[in-house]
Amino acid sequence: PQAQAVLHQSVPSSIAAILYDNTVMKSLILRGCGISHAGATRISCALANNASITVLDLSNNPLSNTGICSVALALELNTTIQKLKLSGTDIGREGGEAMVEALGINKSLQVLDMSRNSLDDQVITKLARSLKQNKSLRQLSLRSNTFSTIGGICLSFALYDSANLQAVLECNHTLQYLVLDINSNKLSRDCLKHANKALRMNARSSTENEVI
Repeated sequence: PQAQAVLHQSVPSSIAAILYDNTVMKSLILRGCGISHAGATRISCALANNASITVLDLSNNPLSNTGICSVALALELNTTIQKLKLSGTDIGREGGEAMVEALGINKSLQVLDMSRNSLDDQVITKLARSLKQNKSLRQLSLRSNTFSTIGGICLSFALYDSANLQAVLECNHTLQYLVLDINSNKLSRDCLKHANKALRMNARSSTENEVI
């Protein structure tokens, strides 16, 4: 297939310049715009201290691990982004682990889409630990990655672990919607059943939780 065209470096720089001064724009939709890791770094630097953007869509851009690490760093500092879409952005282990660290710190993000990437069991296991610290995330999509039942089970135990009272208290109680996908990820049906049970046991949103 034909390689995706990459924007000239001046375009992300111009977007970044606007973001530094912007106080009005709420959504930044750059889906499939050919933004490279260098462009993502420029935009992320501006987003780190931006106080108006609540929706950021960078899906279908060749950001790679380098670009995603920049996005993750911005997420650690930003306090207003509520929805972040990173589907199909070439996230591997390094970028995935950077996002995991950011989720343990960020307090505003509610919706995160990291579908169609290369997140393996090691990343998902660390994500599960990070979710126990995160108190804001409501929706998480991990469709079409490379993790297996091992990662899926770790996620479900991050949502509910009945081993003892302390384990229950340490679980994530805010996630309402989780997309794992039994076909695109190497998950067993028992794994999905366990994850569904975990979400149903999430006391704060038991009627809205769903794993698909």
